[in-house]
Amino acid sequence: MAKGILRSRAAKIIISVLVVVALAVTVFLSVGSSNGTISKGNSKQYNASELIKNEDSLMQDDLIAFLGSDFVYGTKSDGQSFVDYLVKVDGIKAKKYGGEGYTLNGKGEGSLVESLNSVIKNGLNPMVLFCEVPVCNEKGRLKLGELTDNYFIGDFDTSTVIGAMEYICASADMNWGCKVVFITCPNDDNKKYAQIVDATNQVAQKWNSGMLNFYDNEEIVLDKKQRRLYFVDSSSPTKAGYNAVFGPMAEEYINDKFHM
Repeated sequence: MAKGILRSRAAKIIISVLVVVALAVTVFLSVGSSNGTISKGNSKQYNASELIKNEDSLMQDDLIAFLGSDFVYGTKSDGQSFVDYLVKVDGIKAKKYGGEGYTLNGKGEGSLVESLNSVIKNGLNPMVLFCEVPVCNEKGRLKLGELTDNYFIGDFDTSTVIGAMEYICASADMNWGCKVVFITCPNDDNKKYAQIVDATNQVAQKWNSGMLNFYDNEEIVLDKKQRRLYFVDSSSPTKAGYNAVFGPMAEEYINDKFHM
């Protein structure tokens, strides 16, 4: 009788342990799937340190500043993005400003407008300023704003998306006489982000700015196997994706626009 009770208790303990382990594994897989830590495309073989430098690159020692959010910072790829590709392969001197979850517009920390002020304070003189158009701008109420006829830096409402973009263009021109290149991110068919991309095109045309388009670029054609390797989700590439797709495309853009 006593042995039977002990066996029953032992069985219950084992079952409880197995349930806890199963739950832990489920949580690990869920979190790992969402942040990219268990993605094959983020394995060590795709680290930027494994890339081979192009000694003949025309971009060597180019000083380029990047204002960015999740895409520029590689939030779901261990902090590695196409910028790290350009540093390792082409030898550019890159300075990144911004961080995870940063939006274009807003006043204070967490906006790329405020990050731009840090670039100015640091006394940089970049050849070009790349500015991400963050996917996180699509979340919540969209304060798109309106394109103005003005070019004076004090005339722009940086609490709106368009106003922030115009302010960044005016500031780059006033401080360094350089152009801004807006980076649109890969994304699913989100109506809000499509509106933001359309607004970015309007701003770019007014200011004669560049567009490095990853949003609806027809050159990016991937099969299911490649998409699983190159993406964590619809807007977050893996290290493999940055190395195989977005790094080379950014490299080609810079060469074509600034070294031809």
